[in-house]
Amino acid sequence: RWALRFKEDPRHIELIRTPDTVLSMIRAGGRAYVDCDCATTLAASIIAATGYTPALIVVGALKNKPRPPVRRFAHILPGIVKPEHQGGPLRREDLIPLDPQEGYPPGLWPPVHFVRAVVGTNEHAANVEGRR
Repeated sequence: RWALRFKEDPRHIELIRTPDTVLSMIRAGGRAYVDCDCATTLAASIIAATGYTPALIVVGALKNKPRPPVRRFAHILPGIVKPEHQGGPLRREDLIPLDPQEGYPPGLWPPVHFVRAVVGTNEHAANVEGRR
C-alpha cells in the first residue's frame, strides 16, 4: 500500500496496468501512481500467489437523481474468499474486503449500498449482491 499513490486515469481513458507493470514502476521509482483498478489487480495477483482465492469487488451507491434511483458502480477493491466457503453462491459474509486505496482495515467494508464480486473467470457462478 505504501508504494502506491492514487492517480486518476487520463480523461476518457480506462487505463488498467498489469501487476508486472505496477511492480516495475515501484522497482524503478519507489512508487507507482495508479487508480483503484490497477491496485486491485496487483493485490488480487498477490492473494492468488499466496494460495487464497481472490475476489474483485465492485461497489457503489444509489444515486437519487434521476428517479427512480439508479446504481452507480464507483470503486473496485480486492478481496479474499474466506477459506471456509464451500462453493455455491457467494454472499457478502463470504468475502474479506481489502481496500488499500481508501485505507480501510482488512475486513472492514467501505460505506457502500451494494456490492458485486467476481471470482475467477466464471462470473455467473460467482456473482454476489448485497446491501449494507
